[in-house]
Amino acid sequence: MKVRKILILFINIDEDQKMIEDISDWNDNILFQNEEVLMIKDGNSSNKAKVSYFGIVSDTPISAIINIISSAIGGGCFIFPSILGHLGLPLTSIIFLFVLFNIYYTIDLLRMFVVDTKFFSFALMTSQILGDNWLKVYTISSLLFYLSTEINYLSEIYSLISNLIDFSNYKIIINIVYFIITISTEIAICLYISNIQKVHLLSLISILLFIIILIYIIIQGISSAIVESNDKFNYDKLIKPNINNYTQYFFEIMSYIIEYVYGFSYHSSYPTLLSNLRNIDDSTTKKTHIISFIFISFSYLLITFFGFLLKTPMSEILSIKDVSSQQSFNIIIFKIIICLFLFTVVPLRFIVIRDNYSSLLYRGQKLSFKTDLIIVCACIIICNLIVCFTNESQINFNIVSNFMQLFAGIFGVIISFILPVINYIGANGMRKVKSIIGLIILGIFCTIGALSVGYSIYGFAIQNEFDNK
Repeated sequence: MKVRKILILFINIDEDQKMIEDISDWNDNILFQNEEVLMIKDGNSSNKAKVSYFGIVSDTPISAIINIISSAIGGGCFIFPSILGHLGLPLTSIIFLFVLFNIYYTIDLLRMFVVDTKFFSFALMTSQILGDNWLKVYTISSLLFYLSTEINYLSEIYSLISNLIDFSNYKIIINIVYFIITISTEIAICLYISNIQKVHLLSLISILLFIIILIYIIIQGISSAIVESNDKFNYDKLIKPNINNYTQYFFEIMSYIIEYVYGFSYHSSYPTLLSNLRNIDDSTTKKTHIISFIFISFSYLLITFFGFLLKTPMSEILSIKDVSSQQSFNIIIFKIIICLFLFTVVPLRFIVIRDNYSSLLYRGQKLSFKTDLIIVCACIIICNLIVCFTNESQINFNIVSNFMQLFAGIFGVIISFILPVINYIGANGMRKVKSIIGLIILGIFCTIGALSVGYSIYGFAIQNEFDNK
């Protein structure tokens, strides 16, 4: 097996010093280096400077847990209540638990692989296990996926801000000022967290904002359930949704499964975020994995249920402009918090983007600050220009649903199931029970992903035909 040869080469340093130097020369900003390589080059077990914020040190399990949680949670989870509304509680619960088990399993396979190899970059894993062709497939698809996610978040921020502030007067000037402020701030934050030791400060802010959002949804959901008399609280509908077309309903279920996968898919950043740990062993990484996964899963469960109970759906709350005087202040504050949360999520997702372009374009070379600055500026500016163009042209690209179903159906399955399973099998062989279970999971989700993509393409074709009439 290729991975076993790699591990032997790491142990037998004299036989392949060049390979070690090549791997250790990958971008220092991402820290994919093997700890053994750091010992060889620097004479100690770690040359990483510890950073502490509010008493939380960068190389501790609590810091890793905070980083992992912040890398997972995002705007995608806010559509989960609508899934409950379409499918009903029993089927939604089955799908949620089904995705939960399989995502946990594949992340655990990835965790064990990182512990064994000390590869702290998903791109490095892909290159060493599957070769350069698969590296290109992964980095290009991942780059497109995460850039589309960034555009989605930036577009939502712009929409929320424009709902809060009247852009009609002096629109050009306000837009210019808005994009100058947002672009410069995003670039500054992305450059700041290029040192992975500093990420947990932004992660901590992001999680605190997310908790505030979660508390708001819970309180408003309970209030709506108690005070309001609404068809939404028809328990028959909650238990047994209306089904007009069973074939279409089946394909919708496939798409909803992929949307849950999208919400849980944080595999790309997982190895990089584990690199901060002082002790990267089975016990420490397993603890961080279990705690972070429980927090993410429980949060999504709360958002799904209490978001469903809201009198006004999340999508309408975020888009509404004219609200009653009693609700106005609460909704304004809620929108501001959502904006701040999404604004922290953008740089956190850029960790994977940096890994992608560093791996694809600059493998074997150190990425200088100047080069990194140029690429970061280019990516952020292009994403914001797309947001500006789509909003000013009033073009509806349906970014949320289109990218979620198409890219998540393809890339989400690759990153969440195919690559973790193949990497684990490469290191441990196909005969182990974990490998066999992994292959079964891989086959199931490849089928689901293909059905979801097919349904999405069909939906786009129908929509285009409708728009052209």
